[in-house]
Amino acid sequence: EPNLGAVDSYNDTTKGIQALIGEAVKNNSTLRALGSGWSWTKIATVNDGIMLDTKALNNLFPLTAKSVTPSYTGDPKKLFFAQCGNGIWELSKALRARSLSLKTSGASNGQTIAGAIGTGAHGSAFDTGAVQDYVVGLHIITGANKHIWLERKSAPVVSASFINKFQTELVADDDLFNAALVSFGSFGIIHGVMIEAEDIYLMECYMQRMPYDD
Repeated sequence: EPNLGAVDSYNDTTKGIQALIGEAVKNNSTLRALGSGWSWTKIATVNDGIMLDTKALNNLFPLTAKSVTPSYTGDPKKLFFAQCGNGIWELSKALRARSLSLKTSGASNGQTIAGAIGTGAHGSAFDTGAVQDYVVGLHIITGANKHIWLERKSAPVVSASFINKFQTELVADDDLFNAALVSFGSFGIIHGVMIEAEDIYLMECYMQRMPYDD
C-alpha cells in the first residue's frame, strides 16, 4: 500500500489548495498554478492574486491490487499516481529503477506531468499518442469545498479503497474526462494524475540521406 505518511501529506495539500481557492474567491482575486516554467511565454505571470508553485508537489504512488478495481483491464503494477509537480524527467527516473518507462515523453522532459497533459504537449509513438494518452485518471480540485477523482466510465481504474484513501469523490464520465484532460486548467487545479507505464525499451534512431528530387 502507498506510504501512509505520504498519503496524509497529499491529503493535507489538497486541503491547503482548497483553502487558497477559498481565499481567492473571498478576495475576488486570481489563482494560478505554476509548473516547471518550461514554456518560454509569460502567460501565467500575475502581478496580483495568488501564484501556486507546484514543483515541490512530486509524490509518486505505486498502486497495489487493493487500490485497483477488479474490472481494470491493464496491469496494476504499471499504474502510478503522480502528484502534479512531478517532472517528466522525474517520472522517467523513478520508472527506470523499476525497469519501466513512460510510453512517450515527446521531444523534451522538463515539463511537469500536469503541465504536459493540460496544455496538450505533443510527441507520440507508433502504438500510442502523446503524453495525454497514457493518463487514465485525474484528481481535480474544483473548489474550496469539493475535489473529485475523474476517470472514464468505459475504462474504470480505481477501487473504493483508493477513493477513501484520498478522501475524494468518484466521477466516471468519458466525455467529461476527455474534456478535462487537455483543459488548460479551466476545470480546476489538477492535483494528481494516474498514468499507465510500460516495460522499459531501447529506442534507436536512424538517419539516411535521400535525394531531394525523389
